[in-house]
Amino acid sequence: AIQTFGDDDTITNGIFAGPLPLFKLKGTYKWLAFRSRLEFDFNDVEAFGVYTPELPDPLKSILGLKVEGKEYNKQPAFNFIAVDDKVLVARGAGGGVALWVREDEA
Repeated sequence: AIQTFGDDDTITNGIFAGPLPLFKLKGTYKWLAFRSRLEFDFNDVEAFGVYTPELPDPLKSILGLKVEGKEYNKQPAFNFIAVDDKVLVARGAGGGVALWVREDEA
């Protein structure tokens, strides 16, 4: 999986086969510096590079997309534990641990 965080508060999370995107989630994030916490919502999905405009709410829930008018039990988030110029380690709101490794740009 590859995640990107834009300067415009956008986030993407995708699964790729080499350079080809198989599945991508897109949304927004909010950085809470005083808590070292990243909160996010995924609103859109792409499959094989094609944007999927409107999905039924039950399918949105299964894919982890934000459903308008529905509150989360827990806001999707990561609480960062360790950070340096190559690695990020965080604990997810659901209790899992996430590890990111910076890729060198080609």
